[in-house]
Amino acid sequence: MNIYQKLIEVRKEVPYLQKENTSNQYKYVSSSQVLSNCKKKMDELGLLLVPAVTGHKVSESTVEQFDKDSGHVFKRTTTYFTELDMAMTWVNAEKPDETISCPWYGQGVDIAGEKGVGKAMTYAEKYFMLKFFNIPTDKDDPDHFQDKVEKTQNSDTKPTTKPAPATKPAPTTKPATTEPSRAAHNPPQASGAPVDPNEPTKPMMGKIWALSQKMKLVEAMPDIIAAKCNGKKSSKELTKKEASALIDYLLKLESGEEVWTPHGDAYEPMDSLHNPIEFTEDDMVF
Repeated sequence: MNIYQKLIEVRKEVPYLQKENTSNQYKYVSSSQVLSNCKKKMDELGLLLVPAVTGHKVSESTVEQFDKDSGHVFKRTTTYFTELDMAMTWVNAEKPDETISCPWYGQGVDIAGEKGVGKAMTYAEKYFMLKFFNIPTDKDDPDHFQDKVEKTQNSDTKPTTKPAPATKPAPTTKPATTEPSRAAHNPPQASGAPVDPNEPTKPMMGKIWALSQKMKLVEAMPDIIAAKCNGKKSSKELTKKEASALIDYLLKLESGEEVWTPHGDAYEPMDSLHNPIEFTEDDMVF
């Protein structure tokens, strides 16, 4: 087989991965889970994946916390954001001159600083494998996922027939009555779902998303929401009042009046790469 045929065989081997790991308030597929499911077939076919760093950038963001009485800094936290430009190259071990090279990108957030490159490379490798082989990561269990796929395939191939129209019985006439019209007791309802006055508005959720992107706190937002919004598990559960308070807190983080200290220095990346400028309403849920 040539290198393309071998890659297709690997793709067939892993039709689906279940999110088995839990961090904070969301589930994710780990790097080791992706590699363990692909590596056996890669070894069998003699395929190598060679990562190479072609460029890098490290950004620092320092937040200081001041004492309200003395005005002195009593806590300072520095976050290091590492970005890597990479080339991921497939090599056919049986014919080493057969290669496929793909440009790729990785990112990693670290507080200590020395783990940023490792996190970025792990992030890049995991998402490269998921996206290259088009591996879905539904929340459903694998059996249910396969059942849905089969039902979809069957519905696509199953011919559709329209039932014959039923014969309607002749209409019966009712004698006129003096009963008052129901419309008088049940006035017509306004069309469209009612607006909940306690629900955050889209501009408020957009503000929360924009601030978390700007300060690179997307991965920490489930913890921040739980800590600052009465233990809420998701931004979907926020009230309008809680969303407003959360915006105020994020603005204080941005200005340096407050500082967020996570319980650990490692965060598992979310299951999609978000563009910091263009995003959809679905992206604004943590």
